[in-house]
Amino acid sequence: MADGRDGTGERGRSVGAAALVGVGLMAAVDEIVFHQVLGWHHFYDRSTPDVALLSDGLLHAAELVVLVAGAFLLADLARRRALVPVAAWAGGLLGAGGFQLLDGVVNHKVLRLHQVRYDVDLLPYDLAWNGFAVALLVAGLVLLLRSRRGAATGGDDGPGDDGPGDDGPGDDGPGDATPARADARAAGGRETGGRRAAGAHAAEGPAPGTGRTHAAERPARPAVRARVEEPPATPPRGRRRAPGPATGAMPLVPPTTPGAAEAPEAPGSPADAPRRRRDDRPSGRRAADP
Repeated sequence: MADGRDGTGERGRSVGAAALVGVGLMAAVDEIVFHQVLGWHHFYDRSTPDVALLSDGLLHAAELVVLVAGAFLLADLARRRALVPVAAWAGGLLGAGGFQLLDGVVNHKVLRLHQVRYDVDLLPYDLAWNGFAVALLVAGLVLLLRSRRGAATGGDDGPGDDGPGDDGPGDDGPGDATPARADARAAGGRETGGRRAAGAHAAEGPAPGTGRTHAAERPARPAVRARVEEPPATPPRGRRRAPGPATGAMPLVPPTTPGAAEAPEAPGSPADAPRRRRDDRPSGRRAADP
């Protein structure tokens, strides 16, 4: 932010934007406290009460416009990191003091639009009103001179300044000369130099007569593949059965020869022989002769 530190550009913008905010704030204090809360006067008291209320409304609308405009300008300067804090404070005090003095001298005494308070001795009120305005102006001028003096000597104007002479935590420019950072940079340089030397030594290869081979020239070891043991096959259990029609059981199916017809049994076969009863069996006794 070189322009702001040299007193041209951003410094003037900081003062102007903050002056608008100061004017809006002082007008709001006057309108809210003295016009509405205390009810000492209105902005225009030389007419009917309705006109007086209308003048207060117009003053309130104007102060809001000025206050919002100044706030937007300050926000833009802060976003671009171009805000000079000391100059902004000076502009705010100058704006507030200027509005107070203008109201006390021009509106009260020259134009006589209204007075500080009615039916009282005005001298103490006028002195207090204008004295406060002068105090604000003096404080603003002191801060403005301090800001310009800091720009001329290259000093730091505040936490929002990142100029060439700022050795704060966020500055890495030519003016950064803290001992801790110097040591860190020196250590980093030594580490970088050591890495470069090691790389150069590795590129040169082994010294003659040593018989050692550089790591890059050694043959690569063959990769050993890990053996994957497969689980043994599970032996079949029992005979395969065909599912039954109803129960789902698997009855044994006897092997048959294709094309073979089933032969009928001959008469007199053991299947057709009547079964002998128990008393037809021959006993061990010999039958008696007749």
